[in-house]
Amino acid sequence: MAKKTEFDESKLSAKERRQYQRLYFDFQQGRLRQILGAEVIWPDDSCAEVYDMSYSGAALRLPKKLRVKRGEFYRLKIALGQNLPIEVEAEIIWVREHIAGIRWAIMPPEVHSSFAKFLVDKLVGANLTPIHPQFFSESMTFDYWFHGPKDTNLYLWMERSERGEKTNRVDRAVVELDDQTLVYEYGSLSCGQRSPDWEVQRDYGDAEEWLDNWEAIGQNDVIVQRTLSLLSQVPEMKAPLRSLMMELDERGEGGA
Repeated sequence: MAKKTEFDESKLSAKERRQYQRLYFDFQQGRLRQILGAEVIWPDDSCAEVYDMSYSGAALRLPKKLRVKRGEFYRLKIALGQNLPIEVEAEIIWVREHIAGIRWAIMPPEVHSSFAKFLVDKLVGANLTPIHPQFFSESMTFDYWFHGPKDTNLYLWMERSERGEKTNRVDRAVVELDDQTLVYEYGSLSCGQRSPDWEVQRDYGDAEEWLDNWEAIGQNDVIVQRTLSLLSQVPEMKAPLRSLMMELDERGEGGA
């Protein structure tokens, strides 16, 4: 297997650094890469992996036969997840071995809208902050709590060993995203309407005890796809969350 090409951001000049927050697509595999990552199609029809991306530009693999130089402009096609490719004009900002940094030169409203839909939940995930356990009330039974923009919350219960010690595997998760709450519990997925007056201090017991009108959902439900986007960028607990993402992606229809 060829060694993965990497680049050191610290070597970039101030002009080469991006103004907007960068999102990395460096760990998704298989189907997760297809639905969460991005791919660029160069003018010679060669496809290139996108390593990271923001509203201002991206870092991506260079095509093998196409020689590019700093300052050149290209009309590229970019596939965001499983969406159809869209055209966008880009300028080459820097070139490092097999990787190029590009800046989106022209972004029509419809392209910006497509970018926003693809990036918004990832940006929320990248800005989730872990809440220290000292701020947990006695009724809080989860092991980890992350809070972020738009009053987004991620609660995690970790699997215990025979000795009662926490492992690195997520046994249960609750995600509060916009007006919905997703629950992963006992290998099943369910979703319910988020209460506007919900109190986080309330104990999260069995799902049926704390919210009405729960529905069993499958891996292709919109809230599941949005949760995967969010989890893919959480800066903490990467290994356990990646394992959880694979579980969420593999779930079929289930019930809480």
